[in-house]
Amino acid sequence: MTELKPEKRRQGGKGRPFPPGNNANPKGRPKKTLAAADEHFLDAFFSTVDVLKNGVPIRASQFKLFMEKLIQAGINGRSTDRKLVLQYFEAIEARKALAEQNAQAATESGTGVFDWGAAKEQTIKRLEAIKQLEAVVKEARRAESPEGTDIRSS
Repeated sequence: MTELKPEKRRQGGKGRPFPPGNNANPKGRPKKTLAAADEHFLDAFFSTVDVLKNGVPIRASQFKLFMEKLIQAGINGRSTDRKLVLQYFEAIEARKALAEQNAQAATESGTGVFDWGAAKEQTIKRLEAIKQLEAVVKEARRAESPEGTDIRSS
């Protein structure tokens, strides 16, 4: 007679990888989020690739290559391509205008972003003016003092 072997079954029974009462993975597989998809898209879009341009190998970002194709399509292509290019330019102009308005409003209200470059230039100009004024005062004191007396600048 043949000996019957016991069936190999999963621990939790039919269709259950975990025994009852043991929820080793209660939340299941994590869902892919829209943010992860956005991040993957942006990583791929701004990645650098090697391409041949006019027979010459160059290294450029996908974004740059896409924009060049879009501009060429806008120049040579259909009206929808032209419309996309014009909308992009309008969006650029709108962003620049908004940035200027925000900067002007921030400057007027005194809550603007501190500009280190402008502050440095102003400080240098003030220091140069102070040096010139000190030189003028020193010359005036020399001219007023009798010869032979030593005047020390303070």
